[in-house]
Amino acid sequence: MNPAALLPPLDPSRVNEIAAFLEGRNCSLAPLRKSQPVWNDLATAEPAARERIISNAEKYLGEPVPVLTDKQYLESRQTDDHFGYPRRLEQRRERTTLFVLAEALENSGRFLRAINGEIAAICAERIWVSPRHDWNRLNFEGTRIDVDLVAAMTAWTLATADTILEEGLDPDVRQAIRGRIRQTVTGPYVGALRGLREEEWWTRNPNNWNPVVHAGIIGAALFLGDEYSILEQAEIIAGAEKNLEHYLKGFPVDGYCPEGIGYWRYGFGHYVLMAEVILVATRGQLSLYGSDHARLIACFPERFELSTQTHFYPPFADTRFREPTAPWLSYLLDQRFGLGREAARVLMPEGDFASGFFSTFLHAWGVILNFQPKLAPPWTGSGTDTTFPHLRDWFEESQVLVSRLPGSEKGLKFALKGGNNGVSHCHTDLGTFIVTVDDVPVLVDPGVTDYGPGTFGPNRYQNQIMGSYGHPVPLVAGGWQGPGASFYSIMVEKEFTAEIDRMTLDLTKAYPVPSLKRLTRCFEYERIGGGKLIVIDQVEFDSPQLFGTALVTYGEFREEGDGVWIVSKDGASARVEIHAGGFPFRVTEEILRDESRIGKVRRLGINLLSLVEGAELQICIEPQRP
Repeated sequence: MNPAALLPPLDPSRVNEIAAFLEGRNCSLAPLRKSQPVWNDLATAEPAARERIISNAEKYLGEPVPVLTDKQYLESRQTDDHFGYPRRLEQRRERTTLFVLAEALENSGRFLRAINGEIAAICAERIWVSPRHDWNRLNFEGTRIDVDLVAAMTAWTLATADTILEEGLDPDVRQAIRGRIRQTVTGPYVGALRGLREEEWWTRNPNNWNPVVHAGIIGAALFLGDEYSILEQAEIIAGAEKNLEHYLKGFPVDGYCPEGIGYWRYGFGHYVLMAEVILVATRGQLSLYGSDHARLIACFPERFELSTQTHFYPPFADTRFREPTAPWLSYLLDQRFGLGREAARVLMPEGDFASGFFSTFLHAWGVILNFQPKLAPPWTGSGTDTTFPHLRDWFEESQVLVSRLPGSEKGLKFALKGGNNGVSHCHTDLGTFIVTVDDVPVLVDPGVTDYGPGTFGPNRYQNQIMGSYGHPVPLVAGGWQGPGASFYSIMVEKEFTAEIDRMTLDLTKAYPVPSLKRLTRCFEYERIGGGKLIVIDQVEFDSPQLFGTALVTYGEFREEGDGVWIVSKDGASARVEIHAGGFPFRVTEEILRDESRIGKVRRLGINLLSLVEGAELQICIEPQRP
């Protein structure tokens, strides 16, 4: 065993302190099936959702449990096929959630047989780790037990089902839940805390795995209280409390989420679910909400939102192009951090079953329905201004700017991104930007592609969507930007006024081009007259080289004249005027070879026809009105 891979020992006094917080707890961590007022409130507030949940559950009643085989597992692992073994794995868990919700809403007993069968099958699965996370096949071979996202969420979902249904589950199924979770999830984690096995890579990592896996472990251990001693539960919480510091430190001091809004929602959403369970279990005596930095992270969506009318976020990094909002999460954060939103309480995850990301996680339903607003004291710390929307939001350390028009004024808004190409889930996209016209994204960053065998491998950035070629950034000496933290941008100038936002980034260090002496990109955003953006690239080489840049859209490009193009999407249009300082240039339209998660991407390449030692390319963008 490598000593460097061991977790530092826990402070025994902190473990004992948390154990004291847990003593004497007599409240449930999720609404019981027999607590019908809670479920009646949900049915009354969301009658259409109730009917769809029960109707969908009825459709599955006559179907067998989805089959999982070793052959499917190995094939999926080899091809990274999400629609084979992983999808069947998800179906079992989604069906469990659906059956439990239907039974709790109806309280008739007619779904119990299906629930017991589904959970028994899950507990009998050879391994809980997703094939794509079983890197060396050690889990499949039985020589190691790793805890991944799937295993952790499975554990918490089954523990939630046990809590909600109690004696509705067969005794042998309840015992199987406890035994399998201890063997597969909580046991390995406790072993790492005690120095009996190496820590797993995610334990002190700053990305979304840290809070999601910790949440599943803590949720399972607290929900199945009769399986764990109070001291063991305290040990698990103390370990998570210490390791979660690395997750929070993964957010720069400006509160930006480098992984994008989707992974903020997934990672920080589970951080909040975990925080709520700990609050209830400790009767409000242990809170993960205490820091000003956490409050700043909680405000990220409002600060990052480009369009407050359509809730559109710039799809930088591995982010879906249109990432839905999470009203339940906004409500919980408003309550805990005093953000002044005064939103009505949300009783369920976004949408109803299968129409939202968190809605398929039974543990999310349990926490949200069991939410106790008065459990934590009112927020007393300092923090960011929460009178959203701001005219602009500037994330200085991350070099991300979101510029808006006053109030709900229609017109052109934009966002840009600098930073470095070495953060989690990033693309090689320094200097990328997005433009909306009347809240329609007309010129874009393409967002995330579908994950496949090469997504997180050595060839990740050869994909046009994740590499710089598929972004609206320069093409330097025919080359793309480099991956890794050694490729970065420097902010050299900024000016913010009510009328103009001006920002200049030095992109010289973003490209592995030895002949490149200097490359800057200046953004000038004028709010007067409905918004106008000018993007100016200035380049210097020590020998003649090719140079160009690009624009990207999900809409249509149309040439209107020499150097003038119209780009249109969903009834909104922008006029693009290109100037190259007298150098001849060619504009080429193409559909990218690689597709994003929402489909084909159009790229407008703007390239100088001759080799240059120095040049300036200027693109002026403004709304196109009839």
